Amino acid sequence: MRATPVSRRRRASPGGAGYELTPLGRTLLEPIAMAVRWAEKHMGDVLDAREAYDCRQGAGQDVGLV
Repeated sequence: MRATPVSRRRRASPGGAGYELTPLGRTLLEPIAMAVRWAEKHMGDVLDAREAYDCRQGAGQDVGLV
């Protein structure tokens, strides 16, 4: 079996396939959970930055990389 994060198994039932995390894939659970927690904590900051960028674009300002 290849070293992939997800394995696919054939099923006889409709849909014909099932998917599950491999041991390698399960090592991603904590880093992904950390990214989700970061996003939840900082969503207000992200939205504020997006709004500020959009306002600058609407005002015709050249903002470059922000």
